[in-house]
Amino acid sequence: MSDLRASHNSLLSNGTKPCLEDLENEKANMALIFERYKDRIIVLPKEKGWHTENLYLYQGHWFPSKYLFSIANVMGSQKTFQAMPSDIYLATLPKSGTTWIKALTFAIVNRTMYKNNSLSTHKLLSSNPHDCVPFIENEILRANPTSVVENCPRIFATHTPYTSLPQSIIDCGCRIVYVCRNPKDVLVSLFHFANKVRDESLGIITFEEAFKLFCEGVIPSGPYWDHVKGYYKATSEHPARILFLTYENMSVDIANIVKNLAKFLGYPFTKEEEAAGIVEEVVKICSFEKLREVNKHGNIRAGIPKHAFFREGRVGDWSNHLTDEMSHILDQITKEKFRDEMVNACISTHTTRFEAPLCVNFRQRACSPIAFEVFIRFQLNGMWIPPTLPTAALPARLGGVTAGRETALKAANDPNQPILDNSGQVWTYDNDLAREMTMKCVIQMALPFGHFDNTHITNMI
Repeated sequence: MSDLRASHNSLLSNGTKPCLEDLENEKANMALIFERYKDRIIVLPKEKGWHTENLYLYQGHWFPSKYLFSIANVMGSQKTFQAMPSDIYLATLPKSGTTWIKALTFAIVNRTMYKNNSLSTHKLLSSNPHDCVPFIENEILRANPTSVVENCPRIFATHTPYTSLPQSIIDCGCRIVYVCRNPKDVLVSLFHFANKVRDESLGIITFEEAFKLFCEGVIPSGPYWDHVKGYYKATSEHPARILFLTYENMSVDIANIVKNLAKFLGYPFTKEEEAAGIVEEVVKICSFEKLREVNKHGNIRAGIPKHAFFREGRVGDWSNHLTDEMSHILDQITKEKFRDEMVNACISTHTTRFEAPLCVNFRQRACSPIAFEVFIRFQLNGMWIPPTLPTAALPARLGGVTAGRETALKAANDPNQPILDNSGQVWTYDNDLAREMTMKCVIQMALPFGHFDNTHITNMI
């Protein structure tokens, strides 16, 4: 890359901020890279972009004409990016929890830096997560690659599909964390974000336009379904080094997710740390509320306003935007796209629905806990409640349910634990009863985002 302007190693794993000269050099290098791949790009199929003028179809996925993860940068990173076995890669589709997983991973890996200091000095309280964890596509803009800092691994993010990642990432045995999100919430979040950062000359994109493009798979790094399936397939093939998370599960049980994430990354919390509340501190400092408060002003290095990355940060906001017809169309597309896939993402298509794993004994048929699970769902006051849902997460309208409420919300690992049925009553079951119940109802695999038949627990007993 001798024709690119030299730039400092301005974005390290410790969150060092770039200087003005670095940013100017990167802008110049971006233009040079586009010129390098221009002849290949201009012949590719293209469609209307979301936050850029165009999206280009490359290797079965759509990439924007500019910004850090542009089509040119993806092509360039495939050719030049060199991964290390100690690296950590955070993969997402845009608007699927990228900012959150960046913050959590950065805080977990670097937590010893603040062991004896006040959290008021934490980097995430002064820097945007996107300025702490770079995209791999940004590395091609630098003369000096990001290096390991203070015995910490390099942490990178990417929106690139698994099948289009630089080969060195696939081959080196590094760890990859993938976060997926309900497609309806991705659509809504992407729609709002695009209109915040679109060039004024492009005008706004209407929700109807956004919906049509999404259903056709024309989104940055999309189609959505192919992106999710690509990483899920890789997770099934390499479960020891690729972790598959969902935004929805993170929203419900973030403390346990953080502990599992830390263990996967090779930075497990000690018993002393857990007793000292370090897990809760990480959760708090990476919370949507805290990050939004810190990022009200200023821009990230790419020139995008920091506040653009923080809108609602909650599950189910799609219900405020999609019509019933739109919701049905997306459900049908998702069901069809995942028909032949054993993707057990367990993400609800309804604002307040969760799938509840009750028949634990049937998991013995699974090739892995991720690949297959049997679910029976049950309803309480219009909500689908999993036994593992913390009591604090229940809405006030469930306050009238008192008898057996605490025990009914315990984990379902014990086959004799009581479970709430759809009338609010408590019932118990054992493995024999669970097996008998399956003869009276339809047991379905938990395809992600798909609808289940209207089967109620009360019809089974």
